[in-house]
Amino acid sequence: MQNKNIKMKLLSIFSIIMIAFFTLYPPLQSQAALSGISDTMTRIKQNTLANHDMRFRVETAGLGDSNDTMVVDFDDDFAKGTTDFTDVDFFYGSSQSEVNGSCSASCTNATLAAAQGAATWGVVWDGGTARELTFTFPSSGGTAVAANDYVRILIGTNASGGDQQMTNPNNTNATLITITTKEDGSTTIDTGSIAVAVVTEDQIVYNATVDPALTVTFTGNGSAINFGTLTVGSVAAASTVTVEFDTNAANGFTATAYDAGGGGNPGLYKSSSPTDDIGSSDSAYADGPTTLAAGTEGFGLDIDDQGVGTGGTLTLGTRYNSADGVGGLEVGVSGAQTIVSATEPVDSKIIDVIARAAISGLNKAGSYTDTVTIVVTGNF
Repeated sequence: MQNKNIKMKLLSIFSIIMIAFFTLYPPLQSQAALSGISDTMTRIKQNTLANHDMRFRVETAGLGDSNDTMVVDFDDDFAKGTTDFTDVDFFYGSSQSEVNGSCSASCTNATLAAAQGAATWGVVWDGGTARELTFTFPSSGGTAVAANDYVRILIGTNASGGDQQMTNPNNTNATLITITTKEDGSTTIDTGSIAVAVVTEDQIVYNATVDPALTVTFTGNGSAINFGTLTVGSVAAASTVTVEFDTNAANGFTATAYDAGGGGNPGLYKSSSPTDDIGSSDSAYADGPTTLAAGTEGFGLDIDDQGVGTGGTLTLGTRYNSADGVGGLEVGVSGAQTIVSATEPVDSKIIDVIARAAISGLNKAGSYTDTVTIVVTGNF
């Protein structure tokens, strides 16, 4: 009986000691590891400015009180520069796609400031080396970071109001960034680290040269084009010659045309005696555009854009830019007229060149001829 009493007393004393122990020293809260941690930097070259795009998932609920914090601890070799809360964006929520994208219904785009406030997270650089970026939960009205929430943190000019960036370490040693969530700013809830690469050079420079190119293709001109027999009763059109332009000249190209004519005047010329000409664009050698009419002397070029190809827009010369009329020509190189041009590179742009002629009853019988020279210049 006496032994039984002693055992009972010892059990009572042990129970009192255990109660006191767990009262004074409560069980330690278990820590969880953050998952899916990554930090995509815009540059990984040493001593170079870079943005950071951090993404991870918390495991444990806990950031919902005014004393709760999240700390992003950079290796001491990083330089924060003059970055502050304006160079930071902070998104979190249950939908990974929204946190990493639009951040709407299932995502919180946190309001940040230098100090916590109502519905506002405080964001400051602190710690012994000022490389710890600490987020402090709002003093009131904030949306809690829940268990299994996804988090995205942007630091640098990639943040919505960002205009400053951090500087990478000046060495290429292994570099860690540690992220920790803390209850009441002291008790660790979740934590995780990520290694980032810092290298001496992160860019590959490729060089290439593109030679200037200009290709002009005539189709349908042959050795000569025959109007056939001209009559007072109609306006004749020669067969169409097409000209295709291809050039990579930065400022496009210019195509000009000039006339051989005869007797110092432009147009179809009869060189046998008695000489005569069919003036361009009419008997008075007007510039045009001139609409030819049966029974009235005239000769010239009708230039049309086929509307095909890519690149710069074709601009027809003023005197040749008419639906029904022809433009007059000038004699010799010094009189060359622009028939078409472009101010940018072009690929497979094509024009139609159509010569038209009409005679009056006074044009002398015989054979008439003219040579029109087209010159194309690339504007590199």
